[in-house]
Amino acid sequence: VARRAGGIQVRSPHLAGPAGRHHLHPFCYALEGLWVWSRATGDGSAAAQARARLGELAEHRLPDGGLPGTAGAVLAQLDVTAQAVRLGVLLAGGPFRPGLTRQFLRAHVRPAPDGGRYVPYRAEGRHHQSSWASMFTVQALRAERDGLNWRHLV
Repeated sequence: VARRAGGIQVRSPHLAGPAGRHHLHPFCYALEGLWVWSRATGDGSAAAQARARLGELAEHRLPDGGLPGTAGAVLAQLDVTAQAVRLGVLLAGGPFRPGLTRQFLRAHVRPAPDGGRYVPYRAEGRHHQSSWASMFTVQALRAERDGLNWRHLV
């Protein structure tokens, strides 16, 4: 499994949508899958492969620290941004340094009408509550402090 997945790239054909845009969200999932495999099996080469691919993710970081949903897009998508921060923490020592991206993510936490907090799907435009962006953000920010068990990855 890890051998086949380790060769994945952002511009892999199976990560492109119908319009030909390459999606970063499934790329992040592939890297997370390598991390999970490494943790679950003790196969350190899987984590090393994921760590090596982080540089490709870093190439798509926007100047403000956010990451777009697709390669080449210019607006941040916060579920992908949170996944990138989480990956940067889980795969420490890789080419992706999450500092600026973490700051961007924290700056976009919003108060919810029920008194809680949420992270919107996109940084720009109409803000709607996104459960996935919010869950990824919670894990990303807590992982730095508490670590993260692969069984709890959302």
